[in-house]
Amino acid sequence: MVLVDEGAPRIHPKISAQKQYLPALIDPFHALGSNQMEDQMDQSKISRWVEVSFQRDIVHGNKEGVISIAAQHRHRVTFSVRVNVHGSDREIEYFALRKFCMDLWSGDTHQVGDASLEWIAEDMLGKLVGEYPGRSWELRVLEDAENGAVIQYEDAA
Repeated sequence: MVLVDEGAPRIHPKISAQKQYLPALIDPFHALGSNQMEDQMDQSKISRWVEVSFQRDIVHGNKEGVISIAAQHRHRVTFSVRVNVHGSDREIEYFALRKFCMDLWSGDTHQVGDASLEWIAEDMLGKLVGEYPGRSWELRVLEDAENGAVIQYEDAA
């Protein structure tokens, strides 16, 4: 908790005029000073990632020998993509990464035959690594937000 003083940024006239106690989360850099905040943490120990997600419908089935997926059926698939970044300056913009991923699966419903979720994730990973090389990746592909595949890939420089 920090005490709001006259030099603090004004959040609301009533709050700053009354010198209320506010959580440091409102302005942690003002509370400690931006250089003090960075000095307190070993920056080399921070692992930074950006994450995007989106959903698509897939139709799959016809897998020989697996009774539960012998007939074609539909799932709502959630894709979640995490990639490491090298600093706090958002070198990979969320919106650009999400658009790239969604463009790989443009449209609403996709026929994927007997492709597994692991195969779908690996195929997508190959395209992501080509676009954003030298990164660590984690992709999750979940059917109906219940079951799915997770793959990780280390290509970090």
